[in-house]
Amino acid sequence: MLNIQNLRIGTRLGLSFAILLALLVAMAAVGIQELAKVAKDTDTIAHDRLIKVSLAQTIENEVNRQSRAIRTALIADDKKVVAAELEKIKDSAPRITDAVARLQATVDTAEGQAALTRLVQAQKVFEDHEHKLIGLIKANRIERGQAYLVEEMLKPQTDYILSVEALAETEKKEIETFAVDAAENAALGQNIMLTIALTAVVIALVVALLTTRSITQPLQQLQNLLSEVEKTSDFSKRMAQVGKDEVALTAIAFNQMLDAQQRAIREVNQVVSAMAQGDFDTRISTDLRGDLAHMKQAVNDSSESVKVTMAALNEVMQSLHDGHFGVQIQAQVHGQFKVTLDHAAKATAALQAMMGEVGQVMSRVSQGDLTSRVQAAGRGDLEQLKININQSLDTLARTLREINTNTQLLASQATQTNQAVSQIAAGADTQTTSIGQVATALRMSSDSIADVSSNTESASYQSRESVALVRSGKQKMLQMAEVVNNIAANSQKINKISEVIESIANRTNLLSLNAAIEAARAGEQGKGFAVVADEVGKLAVSSAESTKEIAILVKQATVEAQRAVQTVSGVNEDMDKIEAGAGKTDGMLQRIAAAVEEQSSALQEIDANVSNLNHIAGNNAAAADELTATALELEKIADNNRREVEKFHF
Repeated sequence: MLNIQNLRIGTRLGLSFAILLALLVAMAAVGIQELAKVAKDTDTIAHDRLIKVSLAQTIENEVNRQSRAIRTALIADDKKVVAAELEKIKDSAPRITDAVARLQATVDTAEGQAALTRLVQAQKVFEDHEHKLIGLIKANRIERGQAYLVEEMLKPQTDYILSVEALAETEKKEIETFAVDAAENAALGQNIMLTIALTAVVIALVVALLTTRSITQPLQQLQNLLSEVEKTSDFSKRMAQVGKDEVALTAIAFNQMLDAQQRAIREVNQVVSAMAQGDFDTRISTDLRGDLAHMKQAVNDSSESVKVTMAALNEVMQSLHDGHFGVQIQAQVHGQFKVTLDHAAKATAALQAMMGEVGQVMSRVSQGDLTSRVQAAGRGDLEQLKININQSLDTLARTLREINTNTQLLASQATQTNQAVSQIAAGADTQTTSIGQVATALRMSSDSIADVSSNTESASYQSRESVALVRSGKQKMLQMAEVVNNIAANSQKINKISEVIESIANRTNLLSLNAAIEAARAGEQGKGFAVVADEVGKLAVSSAESTKEIAILVKQATVEAQRAVQTVSGVNEDMDKIEAGAGKTDGMLQRIAAAVEEQSSALQEIDANVSNLNHIAGNNAAAADELTATALELEKIADNNRREVEKFHF
């Protein structure tokens, strides 16, 4: 069985493209074959079946044209029109004959030939009736022709047209049949081409997948191996050899490279591990070539130089550990190792000079002498050590001086604090007494304010009662004014009635006078009537005088009523002023009550604050006693610090 891994990459790609080309050729051949079938069916439809349908349509159109010409000839009065219409019928007949002849020559199906036979028979019947009708028209027998058209010719004409339509329908069915065949051939071609295309795609995908995997998988394995070696530095990894292609040959070369690198790294690792453990005698002994051989020589030389240098440094460190700073380095090395040993020797000498002078300065400090300083020259950390020691001594001396000064100041301040605290204690006692007196006065003020608040509320209530009484009196005065106005109005009415009565009395007097005159004229018979007229006249005079007196009294009553109204108005205005004044008085009393209430609340807060002050004053007195004791203790501590600081010289 053929193993794809044994084929070269170019051979694999060539086989893949050959398979795809074969599938494309097959798909093209099937497409051409099916398209040819579709083209044949389309040609039959276009050049045969559609032409037959067109011929049938031509026959139907000509028959309709002849029918219209016959009807026109039957109804036309002008002989020229009739002749023209008959000429149209004559011209149409050859076109029908030609169409029928072409159909007879081209119709090849049994159903089509049967329909064509029925058409020819219907044509003969129609033409016979048409010739008879034309004869009637030419003989000018119009009425007979019209009756013949309706009774004899309409049915043959209808049968003729139906036979033409039946033939056309037969050909249309043939067209539909060819169209279905063409569609089926096209669909079949599409399905076959789609199947081949899908097969080609599947085969292409499979071939591409197999080819790609046969190439990319080994390359991916190689890449993963390289990444793993790069990340883990594990040179023991190897790539499996599969097949005989270019990738397999690359895997062989890569494995050989890893073998050489692994041997070299193993040897270097052994040397470095030994150096890390303090063994500087291990060397690389394996046979290496090229750059690896140069690396072998460099590692061995480096190991030897490290061995010599470490021996010299070990000797120096041991001497420093033993406290000897004068050791000399005698090792013979080169390059950076020599520089390292020279630096170690210089560092030892500088350390010896610096540590000697530091020891002397510290010895003087231990004796209380803070004036000595380190003067030896140094570099780097030694110079910084020198600066730090000198700065520390300066800071220590300055601190001791400040401590001495502060101690003396502290002693003085402690004495002053003691005196001040004594004064504070005395003041606190006085303050406590004063606060007690203030609290007593505040409680008395609070009681007085409570009485004032109660009296103010009572006065406010009385003021509101006065306002209510004033408003009630005002309302009654308004009612009285209304009554007086009504009296004045009634007086006016009485005055008018009096005037009417006076007018009646005057007329009655006049009538009595007339009656007396008439009685005098009557003579003896009118004497009795004259007496009555005289009494009536007297009564009228008396009524007039009484009416005048009533009018005078009414006028006086009206004047008095107006004066009463004015008086009521004045009293009403006074009542308004009394009401306004009482309202203001009530407002002021309410504000006084609110102010008294606020003062009462404020006095309660002041009383609470005075109680707090009394408590604080007691605490201040206790704190003053504690401060006195603390000041005495500070004075003792300051004296002890001063004696200790005076032991140093600075």
